[in-house]
Amino acid sequence: MTEWSRQQLESLDTTCSLLLMAGDGGTDGPQVEIGMVVVGGECFVRAYRGAVSRWYQAALKQGTGSIAVGDQLIEVVFSPAETALGGEIDRACSTKYGSLASSANGSRMKEATLLVRPL
Repeated sequence: MTEWSRQQLESLDTTCSLLLMAGDGGTDGPQVEIGMVVVGGECFVRAYRGAVSRWYQAALKQGTGSIAVGDQLIEVVFSPAETALGGEIDRACSTKYGSLASSANGSRMKEATLLVRPL
């Protein structure tokens, strides 16, 4: 596993959404366009429908996948986020998305927060 480059972090921080693909990214696998935030140099995503979201379940099961952000396609690893970071992720969502963040900061979404790291 590698770390995000400065350019990738800036892109993740300033772009509104990314395309997340669980597994090998084939057309049969779950794909979702989703918002993301950067906290402490790490990227986090939350499932709007919570832990029952198809893409969330696939990301946990597969453990790997890819994201497309801007013109970059990046192979990534998915893992559950530490619950201790919940407050920081909430604040980052509110800062980035304003009033739209209220849905991202709901309890079912907090329980379905993934850490996304480059492979």
